Amino acid sequence: MTCKAGLIIHIGTHKTGTSAIQQHLKLNKKELLNENINYIKFKHRKLTKKTYEYDKSFKNNLEEYLKSKIIASRLNLISFEGLSGDLSNYYSNYKILAKILNDCTSQFNPKIVIFFRRQDQFIQSAFMQLKHQGEELSFSEFYNAAKVGNLNWLQFANYYEDLFGKDNVICIPYSPIRFIDESIINVFGRIINSESMIDHVDDKPINVGFSKAALNIFSSVSKDLSIEEKKILRRRLQRNFNHGLFTKYDLLSEKEEKFIIDKFKESNKLLSEKYWDKNYLNFNHAVNYKKKSYSTEQVYQNLLVDTLESEYRLLSKLNSTHAKLDRYERSKTIALLNYVRNKIYVFKSVIN
Repeated sequence: MTCKAGLIIHIGTHKTGTSAIQQHLKLNKKELLNENINYIKFKHRKLTKKTYEYDKSFKNNLEEYLKSKIIASRLNLISFEGLSGDLSNYYSNYKILAKILNDCTSQFNPKIVIFFRRQDQFIQSAFMQLKHQGEELSFSEFYNAAKVGNLNWLQFANYYEDLFGKDNVICIPYSPIRFIDESIINVFGRIINSESMIDHVDDKPINVGFSKAALNIFSSVSKDLSIEEKKILRRRLQRNFNHGLFTKYDLLSEKEEKFIIDKFKESNKLLSEKYWDKNYLNFNHAVNYKKKSYSTEQVYQNLLVDTLESEYRLLSKLNSTHAKLDRYERSKTIALLNYVRNKIYVFKSVIN
């Protein structure tokens, strides 16, 4: 399944490997140009979350921007998960964004690429993403059974099909079984016909979620931290105590999880039959997800150990410019961890 169209728009959805894809596209922009692929960075990110009514100004600005960036002789590529809609509001505005996107790109006959994750795991992973971004809310505040219906992926895909055409919508399951033999970079490479991406050997995962204990720590102290301190702590937790790709979350109760799976059982089956290979029909069914957990005390102890190890490594390369930059972060990290250590009562309340 490869594309030869003048414009490909990858709209997500969120938490389906979009960060890994975009990181690869950004770092390999020159190599992609050699393959006649022009990667265009989407520059209207904030507007996608705020757009709940048809905005002619947004449409006109986006249209002009694309005209200035699209190269007629190349395969042009946009990748931004925010085009799926407002994640914090269960994509309630996805139809408005789809209409605007269609109106300002129809002259380029674009193809739309969408990755879908099973709804119960999508909701929990979406919540983790919002926490990473600094949102101050609990899962009980985020979970809204009344809005779960917005995540009917079959209706979502069909709406895009109605606007852009049946042959111009490509849907892929974001499921463990889909990525047994190849990575998401390889799969995306096949869609855009990039040999370098097809042959790519994956690095470490990008933008993975926290483990539950790490989330507890981050939530407990982040309200008292600066934006810079939050970024430092988030990077440390993600690197050492991430949730892992396709690791099962347990934020939903069994009853809530069953409600969501049952709600979309039939539509997910139809989605699978319509858009992807029969080998991936189990997108709707139970998967033997990996499980991974750390106690809160383990997270904090290992975080301190990691800081000391990082400090040792940096001391061994003091003469490099990179080390000088890292020394600044190191000092900020140590100060941050000392602050966290002095708030032991927070961890006691988390553990209990």
